[in-house]
Amino acid sequence: KLCDAAYLAKRNMKSAKLSIGYGKEDSISFIRRFRMKDGSIRTNPGVGNPDIVEPVGQINPTVGVIKVELADKREIIIVNFALHPDIIGGSGISAGYPGRMRVALKRLLPNCEVLFLNGAAGDINHIDPMNPGNTSSGYKYATKVGNILAAEVFKVLQKMKEHEGDIDIKAKTLNLKVSHRRVSDQERQEAYELVKAFHSGEWEQKDMGSTTIIARAYQTLNLAEIPDRRYIQIQVLSIGGLNFTGLPGEVFSDIGRGIQTISPSKHTFVVSLVNGSHGYFPTEDAFAEGGYEVSNNPFTSKLEGVLLKGFKYIFDSM
Repeated sequence: KLCDAAYLAKRNMKSAKLSIGYGKEDSISFIRRFRMKDGSIRTNPGVGNPDIVEPVGQINPTVGVIKVELADKREIIIVNFALHPDIIGGSGISAGYPGRMRVALKRLLPNCEVLFLNGAAGDINHIDPMNPGNTSSGYKYATKVGNILAAEVFKVLQKMKEHEGDIDIKAKTLNLKVSHRRVSDQERQEAYELVKAFHSGEWEQKDMGSTTIIARAYQTLNLAEIPDRRYIQIQVLSIGGLNFTGLPGEVFSDIGRGIQTISPSKHTFVVSLVNGSHGYFPTEDAFAEGGYEVSNNPFTSKLEGVLLKGFKYIFDSM
């Protein structure tokens, strides 16, 4: 199938124009990790929780937009934005707010196709706990978020500049060896007892805090059975100096900014969950702080450094 795709793509090549632009949308995404009055760090502590002190981290409000205009006037629009697409909730399958954004853009631009690339959104979601009533959930709110993002993309499209120079294409992947946390026999036994109580109903999951506890128990049992390390693949696709950087996990926003800082290109798009998922990719500071994302991944605090060193190697060798 990969060979067929390459063959068809080569046979259907057409001349095209590439344009790049950026917008800003800071009303629909929020940091989801908060410092509490007792000093702990909690993920999604609840809207209006009086024990919230401050958010830990910063969103990335940048809306990156790429337009490929084909000779027959059809357009391909690529949108890069950092926000968990989990607004609707439940266990069904949905395109979420990216799907609603696509519908809104195609209504305005019938000849376009839209591709959404989720950015470094591991610690970002749609909930504003510090301002009750500011945000919501469900299908209707997902449509609202999609429409707001589509409006910003449409605004960017009106003032984009065509990319100048030759459009050369380069690509490189790198397999990184990443260490796992180790667990003691006592930690394993305690996790086993907790999971057993959870399944029997003796231990009840009440809120995000208890979700963190049970997630860490499951992860502890997982770590007791797997090797000391694993390989994860990162990649860079460069098109005319425009860098797409891909990571197979839910990347924290600060790691995304770190990748953009070491990139030699001013146009660098960070894309999460590329070719698989190895869980959350928290920062080194987050490992020290704790919280759901740290509990629900198998890695050590060295993860951020390994990732950034890997991308630095790729950039220097391309």
